[in-house]
Amino acid sequence: MKSVFLSLVALVLLAGTMFAATPNAIIVPTPPVVTALPGLDFDITIPVRPTTDYSVAPTQAKILADLQAVSVLVKVHGGSGSGTLVTRQVGDVTKTYVWTAGHVVREEMQKNKTFNNVLICQEFRNKGKSIGKSEVQAKVIAYSDPEYGEDLALLEILQDNFRPTTISAKFDLTAEVQDTGTKLVHVGCTQGLYNSVSYGVISQTDIDLLKTGKMFEQTSTMAYPGSSGGGMYLEDGTYIGMLTRGGGAGLNFIVPMRRILPWAKSMKCEWALDPKVKVTAPKLFDGTESVPQVDPMDQIRACIRDIIGDIIDGDKGSTITPRRVHPYYKAA
Repeated sequence: MKSVFLSLVALVLLAGTMFAATPNAIIVPTPPVVTALPGLDFDITIPVRPTTDYSVAPTQAKILADLQAVSVLVKVHGGSGSGTLVTRQVGDVTKTYVWTAGHVVREEMQKNKTFNNVLICQEFRNKGKSIGKSEVQAKVIAYSDPEYGEDLALLEILQDNFRPTTISAKFDLTAEVQDTGTKLVHVGCTQGLYNSVSYGVISQTDIDLLKTGKMFEQTSTMAYPGSSGGGMYLEDGTYIGMLTRGGGAGLNFIVPMRRILPWAKSMKCEWALDPKVKVTAPKLFDGTESVPQVDPMDQIRACIRDIIGDIIDGDKGSTITPRRVHPYYKAA
C-alpha cells in the first residue's frame, strides 16, 4: 500500500511540473498519455506538458523600432518633410527609394519641369540614444501634383546599397477602407524632428476634402508642419496611407492606399509597393503637374525673418538660424 501511495504522490508532482509554463509563451495543447504504474490494477491518465511556441508576434517596441528605421527626413529648399523607405534588389545592388508627398518636393521643380535633387536624412539610435546621422541625395522619379493630382512622389536615393533589403516598409496591398476607430501609428519628422511617433484612430473615412472626387481618410494622430509625406500604419506596422494635409493637432488627412496603389500602377512603379513586382523605369509625370509660381515677396520676407532672428539671437550671445519646416497643407 505504501508503494501505491508513493506512486500517487509522484504522479501529482509530475503533473504539476508538466503544466509549468514559461510566462508570455504561447501554449499548444498536447494529447494526454495513458500509462500504468506499478502496484495499481488500473490505468492512469497523465497529462503531458504543453509544447511552448516561442515564435510569438513581435512586441510593440520592436514594431515601432522597425517603423522608425524606415522613416526619413526629406530636406528641400527652405523646408523639410517626411518620407518612408523602400528597398529592392536590382541585379547585384540594393536600391533604396522614398515615398513622400508631392508638395514636399514641388518647390524643387524647375520651369523646364525637371527637379533639383533633394537630401534624404536619417538618424540612427541604439537603445534610445542617438548614435549618428546620414545624409544622401535623391532624385524625383515619379510625381503627382498636390492640387490636381494625388500629391505623391517617389524618390530614388543616389547611392547603391544605402540600406539593406530588410529595411523596407510593408504596404497594405488589399487597399481596403479601414473601419472608423481603427488604431493607427504615425511616424514622421514633425517640425524637423526625426522619427516622431504618435498614436490615433481613423476618425472618418471617404472624405472628399478638396471637392475633386479624390477621397481622404481623417485621423486623430498628432501631426504638425514637417509631417507631410510620413507614413500612417496599423498597429502591426502595415502602411495604409500617407499624411498630406492637416487642420491642426489631432485633425489631419491621409491619402489612403486605395489611391496610392492605382496611381503606382499607372506610373509603372507598383514595384515600390509590392516586392513581387519587377523593378522597371517609372513615368515621371502623370499629366497633372504645374510649375510652381515663386512670389518674390516670399523670399524677401524669409530674408527679413532670418536677419531679425540673427540679431535677436546675437544679442543673447549666440546666432541660431530659425527652424524651417515644410508646412503640411491646411484643410479646406
